[in-house]
Amino acid sequence: MEDTDRKSAIARRAYYKGAITKQKAKLQQENLNLASAEMLKLKEAKLIKIYGEYEELCIQLDEDEDDATEEAYLECMERVRIAMNRLNKPQSGSQTQSCSSSKVKLPDVSLPIFDGNYLEYGPFKEMFDAMIDSDPDIQDIQKLFYLRSYLRGEALDLIKNMNILDDRYNNKSKIVFQHISQLLDIKPISKPNVQCLRTLISEAKQHVAALKNLGQPVEHWDAFLVCILSRKLDQLNSRAFYLEQSSPSVPTYTNFIKFLEARALALESSNVRDDTVKDREVNMRAGSTLQVSQAKTTHVAVDASCNFCDPAAAV
Repeated sequence: MEDTDRKSAIARRAYYKGAITKQKAKLQQENLNLASAEMLKLKEAKLIKIYGEYEELCIQLDEDEDDATEEAYLECMERVRIAMNRLNKPQSGSQTQSCSSSKVKLPDVSLPIFDGNYLEYGPFKEMFDAMIDSDPDIQDIQKLFYLRSYLRGEALDLIKNMNILDDRYNNKSKIVFQHISQLLDIKPISKPNVQCLRTLISEAKQHVAALKNLGQPVEHWDAFLVCILSRKLDQLNSRAFYLEQSSPSVPTYTNFIKFLEARALALESSNVRDDTVKDREVNMRAGSTLQVSQAKTTHVAVDASCNFCDPAAAV
């Protein structure tokens, strides 16, 4: 973009930002309960047009949208649509009841932040659907506002509506490939170490279980899984595993994991015994040093008695 065009785009974006701010102030002063359905539709269309122009300019300038402007737009849309919904619903009960039911408090829940990690999208969507999206008392604009507060990065940029987010991240093949990639990328163990062995077991179980839940036939992947994971072992544990195989048939993934868990337990027990032996040796050395020190002190005391107090020594 040329410098002149960029300056023009920046100026127009500032105009639309100001227009959204003015709309927010105006809507806060107006009594939308008295507005007709046609007037509310016009206000909604105007807001959408203004914000659409603003978004388009942000894309042209390759800059992020301003959070305050976005929040102002969403607040305006919420006020307009609440008023529209009130017109569409049959009036019942007292005026106080109508006013109190028009604005719903969002559930007081805590969701994890989703920043675009494919492996985290499934759990995030399930929690959001269960706690927010399935609640009939929460309006669509409120759901959208709530959702945006738990998105970051590219995921936040994509969220024009939930379908776009779904199309991007609810991609089964992509998630399957990601789990397989992370299996392949498990950090190799250079020497026998309990913590490293436990980490390998945990990561392998996690990804294999996830692949199974995604409908992958992991029960037929024994050769594949054992080959990948055994290459992550240190030389000592790898040799021990193959020495234990009494049959020429392909080892199963289940037996391989059992072997790793047994090795980890053995290493933990060995470390405890080693620490006990070391403590004992330190105590023994400390006791030996104390005995030698006491012996020297006693010897000095005896010598002093012989030289100065024993009458026989004086002759």
